[in-house]
Amino acid sequence: MKKTETDKKILQYKEKIYGFALSKTSDYEQAQELAQEIISESYVSLLNASEVANLDGYIYRIASNVYARFIAGLVQSRKQSCIDDNPDAVSVTDHYYYENNKTEIEALKKEISYLSQRQRSVVYLFYYKNKTVNEIAKELDISANTVKWHLSDARQSLKETLIMYENVKIDENLSVNPIKFAFMGSSGTIVKKDTEDFFDTRLKQNIAWACYNEPKTVSEIAREVGVSVAYIADELKSLVDNGFINQVDKSKNPKYQAQMVLSDIREENKESMYKGADENLKKQIAQKLCEEYYKPVFKAFEEDSNHWGMSCPNNDLNFMKYSLVLLCQHFLQDDSVNVKMEKLKVKRPDGGNYIANATVANDWQELNGEVFPNWIMGYMMNWGDDYYSLQANCRFTDRSFDWKQQVCFEALVKFIKAECNPDALTLSEYESICKNGYINSNEVQVVQMKGGNKSPWEQIKPFMETLAPVIDNLKNYGKKIDEEVQKSLKAVSIPEYTKDFLMALNTGIIGQIEVIPFVLEEMLSSGMLKPLTAVQKKAAMSVLSI
Repeated sequence: MKKTETDKKILQYKEKIYGFALSKTSDYEQAQELAQEIISESYVSLLNASEVANLDGYIYRIASNVYARFIAGLVQSRKQSCIDDNPDAVSVTDHYYYENNKTEIEALKKEISYLSQRQRSVVYLFYYKNKTVNEIAKELDISANTVKWHLSDARQSLKETLIMYENVKIDENLSVNPIKFAFMGSSGTIVKKDTEDFFDTRLKQNIAWACYNEPKTVSEIAREVGVSVAYIADELKSLVDNGFINQVDKSKNPKYQAQMVLSDIREENKESMYKGADENLKKQIAQKLCEEYYKPVFKAFEEDSNHWGMSCPNNDLNFMKYSLVLLCQHFLQDDSVNVKMEKLKVKRPDGGNYIANATVANDWQELNGEVFPNWIMGYMMNWGDDYYSLQANCRFTDRSFDWKQQVCFEALVKFIKAECNPDALTLSEYESICKNGYINSNEVQVVQMKGGNKSPWEQIKPFMETLAPVIDNLKNYGKKIDEEVQKSLKAVSIPEYTKDFLMALNTGIIGQIEVIPFVLEEMLSSGMLKPLTAVQKKAAMSVLSI
């Protein structure tokens, strides 16, 4: 690694390393000394490394090794200690003699790092700082009996774990095979930050996955990810504070469980992953909708000289029909879905209110849109005093999997109101609407309507009311499909929060936005739609009412 890059990495981790050292030593002078050793060894190691995939884990391993050397002598010096000559006290070394067993010494040190903060402090002060029970009680402001209890409980826990290490082959966990989140997203209202902004490190992602399928204590989470409690404490607190992980009880050693929707797409788990309505079913639904619903919709749209209030360059009907599908799919929705989803949304400190989701992949997997060819992102809505924008992204549009593109609609409104004069915009505003394809040669490319901040759905509602009998028949057909899918879902063993989400997502399946890619595919195959040009793909399925 280059020296300039190494310098940046060390500065980035300087405070964390000192925090790690201080949590281990509880002594400012020792912490400074220990931190300096860790920084020095990390610097040399990074200079010699060609590439580091997981920098959090890399720095932590170095820190742990340096700390291990720091306490090695202290472990041996008191390995036969008991609590204040109490005959009932059980020494950590009752069944172990570590003098020449480096593996077990390392295992013991590692297990100590997984203890709760209080027990870790008590064990450290007693065994490594040679303090008496009374001295520890005074320093931690707890009773002597509490100190004794923590020591006894910690020793018993350590003893049981070390017996497990001796007699049982430990299964691979996240410390050996870490995961990563891919295609992070949300369902609801975003204000400042989305899921990917909060899960900006692999450590946070692995913490959430460790406590996803079942609630776990902080020590259990730490052991699962192979990182000490001290090192994950702040990350866990941040995820709890922002509503991504729940503290499920109020005990002294509470358990935590992730409150997200996670789909495991790792190759070894693909067969067991429950996805709800499968692709074959969605293809069948798409064929029925094209024949019984969208054909009459398109016919009415073409026969109306005003095209339901829509316009675009050259009034290209084929181009506008892509946006028409986006709008008309909404009228097939089951109203109860929104009620169910609303109950699952989590209010965030920044004002956001949404369901967080992500896919779980192996650390080494290279992912792209081909993993989910029928992906769709929407409905993405934005509005102001005088405009309303609606957009969805999928494989038929040439836009990234990113809701943040929505922010440039304000610039587009400003451009239109200035009679398409680029001088009315700042350079960054003009670049954003050009880059996203909303204008081409200073001509607006998106579908436009003239309803101000009235939503496009409200504006076409009078035309859709003529299709009420067709819509009712399709909804009745959809209920039978929902019943079959939900019946199989009830038998699947998955976290309750995820099950509730999937039950809602598989209610009114025929009206779900996830069906749209299958509808467009069927329309292109049958000739109901023609492929879009490169320019049109940039602005497709984007509607602006102004």
